[in-house]
Amino acid sequence: MAHIPANVERGAALLDERLGPDWDEQIDLNRLDLSSNCNCIVGQLNPAGQRLRHKRYWQGIEELNAQASPERLGFNLWGRQTWDALTAGWVALILGRRRRRRG
Repeated sequence: MAHIPANVERGAALLDERLGPDWDEQIDLNRLDLSSNCNCIVGQLNPAGQRLRHKRYWQGIEELNAQASPERLGFNLWGRQTWDALTAGWVALILGRRRRRRG
């Protein structure tokens, strides 16, 4: 579980680079579930995949060019991580970003 914060930070940095610093405002924290291809971070940021819901996650990963390491970017499980712990890591990161932005 110790890798989750670092992985999530790497994933957020990639999203900042590719999508801009306000991507987190598009995430519905009430729906956020990293175990879901549609409600995970990548799924919520990939509206183009809406018609192909089961492929939404993988399309987003390809668009981000993150196929080689989605686990190290906090988009997928790595080692003994759990979906709940990974989701909680993203929630913490997003809430922190939103608090800092709103001062």
